[in-house]
Amino acid sequence: MFDNRRDLYAHGLREHYNQHGGALQPRPWGPNEAAPWDGDDALRQVYENNAPLILENHRQGPIRTTYNFPVTNDVNVDQLMDFADGIYRRQQRAFRLNLVFGVILQHRETGSYRYFVPYSNNGVFERPIYISRRGDLQLLRRQLETKDILTELLRQRPDTKWIPVLVTNVHFLVTETFYPLGQGQLPDYLMKKDSLYALVKNQQNGKPYKDHLCAFRCLALHRGHEIRCIEGPAKQLYQEWSEEPMKDFEGLSFEDFPEFETRFDVNLEAYNLTEDGFAWSVYKSRGQHKTTMYVNLYDNHLSYIRNFAVYAQKYQCKTCERHFKLAGHLHRHQKSCANKTKFVYPGGFHQDRENIFERLDQYDIHVPVDERNFPWYICYDFEALLQKVQDQPTDMLRWTHKHVPVSVSLCSNVEGQTDPVCLVDADQDQLVTHMVSHMNGIANRVYELAEEKWGWVLEAIDEKLRESEEDELNSDADVVERSGDEVDDETLEDECETKKPSHPLQKIYGRMETYMRQVPVLGFNSAKYDLNLIKRWLAKHLNMHDDPGTFVVKKNNTYTCIATESLKFLDMSQFLAAGSSYAGFLKA
Repeated sequence: MFDNRRDLYAHGLREHYNQHGGALQPRPWGPNEAAPWDGDDALRQVYENNAPLILENHRQGPIRTTYNFPVTNDVNVDQLMDFADGIYRRQQRAFRLNLVFGVILQHRETGSYRYFVPYSNNGVFERPIYISRRGDLQLLRRQLETKDILTELLRQRPDTKWIPVLVTNVHFLVTETFYPLGQGQLPDYLMKKDSLYALVKNQQNGKPYKDHLCAFRCLALHRGHEIRCIEGPAKQLYQEWSEEPMKDFEGLSFEDFPEFETRFDVNLEAYNLTEDGFAWSVYKSRGQHKTTMYVNLYDNHLSYIRNFAVYAQKYQCKTCERHFKLAGHLHRHQKSCANKTKFVYPGGFHQDRENIFERLDQYDIHVPVDERNFPWYICYDFEALLQKVQDQPTDMLRWTHKHVPVSVSLCSNVEGQTDPVCLVDADQDQLVTHMVSHMNGIANRVYELAEEKWGWVLEAIDEKLRESEEDELNSDADVVERSGDEVDDETLEDECETKKPSHPLQKIYGRMETYMRQVPVLGFNSAKYDLNLIKRWLAKHLNMHDDPGTFVVKKNNTYTCIATESLKFLDMSQFLAAGSSYAGFLKA
């Protein structure tokens, strides 16, 4: 037990907080340097209590990665740029970058301290900065130099009574993007590499390339064209790839690589060569084609590797950082690397369920595609009054009004039931009774129409079941005949009933009948409002306690689906884009 919530919070951080990556990072001051609290025990205690947040490791994600760096009040632009440069060297794709600071605040009046966690919505920049090449880091520096760190910290405090006293850490929020690969500048160590064709300028006139056709120039070289004569073949290959004008083409993205391989019947292997001679595997081909094209990726530019055997001194696995002298050894290792990402799905892999008509197709009962849609539905909408109440469940909470349903409007597109109906009753129980009764009447009519439309399907299933039962009886009779025992037909039939499992078509028959009986009941925002308005009475009148086929899908206080034998309550807003209005839905 804890005396207050602050002690509980501190205990949770110390004992149960999950540091992403294991051990904490070291404190940002050396063993011989003074700690920033300078004898202030309360400040030290707040720092130590929140150390799991301040000193936590980087959090890697498939789209968003958070790089955490512990700092002190001495943090400056040069230090931040060192962090940014390290992040740039680790990234293999273009990314968007923002910063947010963690800080310990002190109350002016009470003198108490609190730690302000660096939240992603308090970024230094209003819009993240796009980084696709090293030159973009200079833009980041210029932007940081225009910012005042103290002003940014003051902007984060809850009110003016809190003042920042210690900058504790900074989060670099990195969002991955699938950037286009095209033109780019290369450093000297790549320009001087004999095993590479840099492809930064035209070999005939010496002019730098201003288009984004580097991937197609690499392909032209791979197909045997000379370096001085690749412009024509590269443009021809591009025209095979896209009908878009070349001046509007922004380059290939990582997402395009598999299609690029398939379209041009070539395996694509992409590497990133560092200045010290290490080659990182950036993109690994599926190996489904006869030839392999090797390219070097630097920033957003592809160069052609013409001699892969001498391209790199060593190859490094970017997952476990192990070194290999040969690329083949790296490829073999990557298939079984112990540190590669493992995806665990507690509920199993998602699989699309076959609908009832797809199941019928498997038994040669084919319903035309245009006859598979369920065309009937019911719409409803409740109106409520605000009734004054005097209810105070706690000292801090008091209810003044409650919503009381007084009417419901119903309409459907069912033949013979298309006239709108408005039910008004001050007695909510009676109101729901009349509503459910009217809906059940419509549902009965829907089942009659469904039998006219799909009755032949049920008959076809019955016929298949009879044929299956006759085949099984004949098979069992053959067994008895071979055994020499005399058994009458009635006894044989009883024995077959007791030992044979149910036929899959029996389950399909039940599903088809449920599909025909259950009419959708649609509301707009009904999952949050209408169903909550009448839930006290609805379950009773739907006989949900007696109907074994009833189920409810509930998420927090939202009833996304309530299904009975004949009705299925759904909310149209659950199938629309977030924020869609009722007026916009009707207009569409």
